[in-house]
Amino acid sequence: HLECLALIRLDERSAALDQVRKYWGGMLETGATTFYEAFNEEETISDVAAFYDRPFARSLCHAWSAGPCALYPEILLGIRPLSDGWKEWACSPLESVSTVTSEIHTTYGTIRVQLDQTQLRVS
Repeated sequence: HLECLALIRLDERSAALDQVRKYWGGMLETGATTFYEAFNEEETISDVAAFYDRPFARSLCHAWSAGPCALYPEILLGIRPLSDGWKEWACSPLESVSTVTSEIHTTYGTIRVQLDQTQLRVS
């Protein structure tokens, strides 16, 4: 998650998307039905619960699994605050994205952005 945030701040959103696909997508490719506290693509399924030098220390259904949900609006649509409380904000979708919808709830109301192959709608 932090690596993805750093890539976003460096305006490397495509690289951040690749990282999400590698990390969280990698868990799915191993057959995971939940997202883990940590993931190493070189681990075997029998190693996945081991963590901190203990055989069953890793959470296999961790709150950090929400990472992609928090990252996608900024990665895919470039939605980001320009001022406190999101009073002002920007939106600059990745060119490679064709269809996505996102909502950001702020103290000033809900920002809804819909992108499809023909238009970008913001409300």
